Amino acid sequence: MSKLALGTVQIGYDSRISFDQAKEIINAAYYEGVRYFDSAPMYGFGRAEYTLSTILRELEIRNNVLVSTKVGRVLNTRGGYCKDPLWYLKNSGYKYDYTYDGVMSSFEDSLKRTGLDHIDLLLVHDLGSIWHGERAHQYWKQFCESGFRALDELRKSRDVSAIGLGVNETEIVLKVAKEFEIDCALIAGQYTLLDHKHSYKDLEKLSESNIAVFAAGIFNSGILASGTIEQARYNYGKVPIDILLKVKEIESICLKYNVSLPTAALQFTASHPAITSLVFGAKSENEVMQNVSSYTQQVPYEFWNELKYKNIISTSVPLPVSD
Repeated sequence: MSKLALGTVQIGYDSRISFDQAKEIINAAYYEGVRYFDSAPMYGFGRAEYTLSTILRELEIRNNVLVSTKVGRVLNTRGGYCKDPLWYLKNSGYKYDYTYDGVMSSFEDSLKRTGLDHIDLLLVHDLGSIWHGERAHQYWKQFCESGFRALDELRKSRDVSAIGLGVNETEIVLKVAKEFEIDCALIAGQYTLLDHKHSYKDLEKLSESNIAVFAAGIFNSGILASGTIEQARYNYGKVPIDILLKVKEIESICLKYNVSLPTAALQFTASHPAITSLVFGAKSENEVMQNVSSYTQQVPYEFWNELKYKNIISTSVPLPVSD
């Protein structure tokens, strides 16, 4: 597991990214030391899985990397697959299904789509009350009654090496961990420079249970990468005024110490001792290089200390240390 990982949301959904451009992105990530690639059936309705796996084979690096994909959504592919990656975007549709049959069906479809003989990490996608609202209990019941059994069988048979969750909330990971033995969790947007006061302890608890945590959504869906530009987004929506003011203050401190905003975001999230890997997305080879550069930039301790003094970083969390 490398400290930096590449997520394939953009490669899946963004039709402007061609297969050749996706190949450049993945090759650049691998060249820079990335050895973990995350995907899901939902990302482009199969396009991300297909594109990633095909490129890994063409680059002849499949055996050198870890690949994760997800279950919980069963695509309406009706068994159809195509060598044109854009075909998947034109054949969208899915249903939530956390039952034994739903998990197995999704997993088998992923194997057919990717052409892989096994998946390294299999994650349950978006199981939780924040995501599903009033239907959360129904899906939780499906998972408890039979869904986890499917995951456990796949792990025991070595069809997958590890099982866990891929979610946008820490509470559901803690809930699952109390009932079942899971290995890991990919958690998006919960431990970031903007949002971390309530999740720090939750991540500590997961670490105590030997559950590896992979942090995604490090930039809160955009604003911690772009800064306070007009098109900035926060957690996939409009930026609230209090968040906008907070980011403006962070930008001012960044300017004072000559530290980029993405550097502050990446290195802050990486500093939590429970976090094994940072999962970032990229729309180009250049974005890959920028993220790697941001992660490796030297940052003075005084910068972090001022963020804590200004109450931007919670007093309860440790400060990152440049190494």
